[in-house]
Amino acid sequence: MPESILIDAGHFACEDWLDSRQFYSRATLDALDAQRFEPVMLRYDEFHGPHDRGPHVDITLHDPVSEKLLFLLGLPVRGHKLIWPGVVAGWGADVLGALSLTALAALHATPDATPGLLIQLEDFEKVFHGPINEVLAGRTVPGLMNPWSATQVLKRYQFVAPLLSGRVLEVAPGPGLGTAFMLGTNDRITEYQGADLDGIAVDLARRGNFDSRASFHRGDFHDIDSGFDWVVSLETIEHTPDPDEFFAELKSRLKPTGAMVISLPGERWHGSHLNPAHWTNWSFERIDALVAGHFEQVEYFHYERPSFGECPFDIATVKPLGATVDPSWQEGWLAVLRQPREVMPKQRIVVRRRAARGDVLQTTPVVHALRRRHPRARIVMWTDATEVYADNPDVDLLALCSSGFQPAPDDLLVNLDEAYERKPRQHMLLSYAEAAGVALTDQRLRLHPNAWDYRLAASALSQKPGVANAARLVALHMSSTPDRSWPAAHWNRLAELLLAEPDVGVIVVGAGKDHRLPEHPRVLDLVNRMELRSTAVAVALADVLVGSDSFMLHVAGAVGTDAVGLYGIAEPVTRIPVGAHQEGMLAPVECAGCLHQAPAPNTNPRCKFGQAFCLERIAPEDVLTAARRSLSAAQPHGWRLRLRLGGADAVPVLGAGGIVIGPRDAGQPAPPATPAAPPRPRYHFLTWVEPHEQHLLADLLDSLGSQGRDDWHLTVVAPFASPDPLFGELPMLSWVESAPEAAIPTLQRLADQRPAENCVVLPAGFRVGPLGLDQVINQLAEVKPGPVAMA
Repeated sequence: MPESILIDAGHFACEDWLDSRQFYSRATLDALDAQRFEPVMLRYDEFHGPHDRGPHVDITLHDPVSEKLLFLLGLPVRGHKLIWPGVVAGWGADVLGALSLTALAALHATPDATPGLLIQLEDFEKVFHGPINEVLAGRTVPGLMNPWSATQVLKRYQFVAPLLSGRVLEVAPGPGLGTAFMLGTNDRITEYQGADLDGIAVDLARRGNFDSRASFHRGDFHDIDSGFDWVVSLETIEHTPDPDEFFAELKSRLKPTGAMVISLPGERWHGSHLNPAHWTNWSFERIDALVAGHFEQVEYFHYERPSFGECPFDIATVKPLGATVDPSWQEGWLAVLRQPREVMPKQRIVVRRRAARGDVLQTTPVVHALRRRHPRARIVMWTDATEVYADNPDVDLLALCSSGFQPAPDDLLVNLDEAYERKPRQHMLLSYAEAAGVALTDQRLRLHPNAWDYRLAASALSQKPGVANAARLVALHMSSTPDRSWPAAHWNRLAELLLAEPDVGVIVVGAGKDHRLPEHPRVLDLVNRMELRSTAVAVALADVLVGSDSFMLHVAGAVGTDAVGLYGIAEPVTRIPVGAHQEGMLAPVECAGCLHQAPAPNTNPRCKFGQAFCLERIAPEDVLTAARRSLSAAQPHGWRLRLRLGGADAVPVLGAGGIVIGPRDAGQPAPPATPAAPPRPRYHFLTWVEPHEQHLLADLLDSLGSQGRDDWHLTVVAPFASPDPLFGELPMLSWVESAPEAAIPTLQRLADQRPAENCVVLPAGFRVGPLGLDQVINQLAEVKPGPVAMA
């Protein structure tokens, strides 16, 4: 019997490896009268991790006398046996046997259980003092919700608990299971006070804790005295109206030698655009700007985004923030702050532009100018289009307009709402600059995609070989915005004309009800598939964007992509981003540009005839002519270089005529690529790959693809069949299966069969350097040209 198995009975067992999933210590549970607890709720789930697969349950136990609650997480169900954690082993076989029988009977009575199902054994409202939708609304309640979120909570407390000692104040402890963990594992805590505005959360915290050191206060923590050794606030600041004020109040509760722990979720995965309950949006730089100067010692940590292919309880480990950490993959950050010090408050400049996204993007040069003029100020961007300012280094605080944030009396407010609407005859950026009182020496629009966005784009391209084989890419934004929409028939005709050119691929971007194209091998539909910054990368890869007067034309200006804009009610000269290479096509009607003739401010522009017919007069053939002007100037396959420069080097990309290597959609096999016949290769590379070297082959493919040329061929010889169908689809790749004893003759034969100027055998993990393919020949070939030069 493995050492981790403490009890193994007929229908249950106790295994102490499950203790790491629990919020309660064995000492805490041993002190309870276990016979008084009965199961009242099961949450069913199925795990697919490499070491823990199959059905699992979270079990909520309830003592009807004391009203106390217990939540036990991640218990495996193996056939007719329920596996309990070792922390409950002291309850004895009789208690655990009875609890197991009840739980297993409930599971067997629910044969169609699906992951996430809550199985009620008692009336929910009676046990939890409220209906289920109210109890779970906006709260992380482990045992009643998905294990991914529960684990993130648990891992943060596992990290924080050993740090604490003395008097501890926690602000917004929620249901209090973190309190149970900290007190159950740390006897150096002498007093714990938790303050929360949420009455349901406080009720759950009181009922789920058994330690006399703990007390919970419903209400504002301002009512609690100061002098604490530690203040803890995890995943709370993003919910507060004014984080600057909130952080200062947290700090005020410390004794002079006290310390603080805070954590904040990253805006990539938890921004306001995804969770409106998060009133502010956080990057590492903004967290640092919040706490910098307030403490002598600051230590930063991070927890990564799960891949959702592992066991939920294997994720979210808190790790030191090192130089090699990829900021694009962080779920959030945690800071340990010691030795508080007094600081002078900084002047805050609050810039407001509520909507829309294109209008907000046009404010980025103004905010940049304010940053340059006021380098020591705290700049707050107050907008509902928070995605536009994600990772923008000019902003210290990014707050949602539809939140509780309000400028303080001594803040400087720069209100850009209705700035250009009041001056409709001049360029919108000039109107913003005048309203802000700044001169613009740098008028570039700014978006900040990162390597994650480029990897997403590479992955999307890998699923469309027809697009990935294209030498030139055209992005289409077929907006459905009222009175600014080109007819669907015109879009379809333009696409037909573009796809008549065999080297053109089309990427469709947009959201909501924007128009879409029929399925086609050379059309990649990204509508509603990507967030703003990832969509911006798709536009950046394109050689030209065609779109009606809308947000995407501003995006093209920000990422440097040529564009053809279709305008009706607005004059292009007032909209096209300053310095952008864009061609504005104004509808050939007398009333074109009517927006600028309406009384100001016109905040809801509409056609005076009730339906805009002007855009119908712009012919698809004319738009194609304009787009061709950009396409003819574009470097063939230039998008591949842009992809690599953006940070997608983790996704191997083959050279011109190739295809992005990435995940395939197993449900819908990708159509075969149809590249043109390759020229006689100047370079023929061969490599022998052992079974244990398969992972090294990606390095060789990656480095060959980065050369951006198509005068090479690679033949892989291995004692096993190709694991990737790409080797049967692409003309510059071939795979030959050979027995190990025949490796050398096979390589020689293949070299003779495919004549090339240079033929070299490379190691499987070889990487072609930045000086290119000729460097390989100079370094590895003793005679040039020669039949086979063995490296």
